Amino acid sequence: MEDADTPPADRRALILRVEIESIGEQLAHLLVRDAELEPLPGDDERATELQQAETLLEEQRARLQEEAQRLDRLAADLAEREAEAGGLTAAQRIRIAHSSWQAHETQRVLDDEPTEVDAAHEADIFLREERLEEREAELAALEQQLRRKETELMIYVADLQEELVRRDSPGWDPIAAALGN
Repeated sequence: MEDADTPPADRRALILRVEIESIGEQLAHLLVRDAELEPLPGDDERATELQQAETLLEEQRARLQEEAQRLDRLAADLAEREAEAGGLTAAQRIRIAHSSWQAHETQRVLDDEPTEVDAAHEADIFLREERLEEREAELAALEQQLRRKETELMIYVADLQEELVRRDSPGWDPIAAALGN
């Protein structure tokens, strides 16, 4: 049986971890203070490198932000065009989207500026390709439906022509046809 003053084993392990973390924090604090008092010989060079890297990182972030804004404007423009093209056929909408993509690619090539937004660009292309595939599938379904309707229409016209030929033949009795004989 455990004594009332003795904590359970789980609790003792927890207390030990807290004490170790506390000692580690004190040691880290002492090391930082020591480094501040006596800088190492390569610290100035390292600080300069870090500053340059931070500057480069900020420039890249600014370019990424500008590119993201440009892509947002293009997406809004494309959405506006798609909204205006609401009455167009699927094939026409596909052509418009493809033209927009080609214009975007041409603009990118003309700018010829290496950008860090390759992933965003690839994602944009992927989304556009997905939309094109969806529209192509929609177009294929509509074309199949059109062929089916054309076939139905041809059968109906053939039936009507057959009926007209039968009525024009001698021996056709309109009264008997009306009675269903």
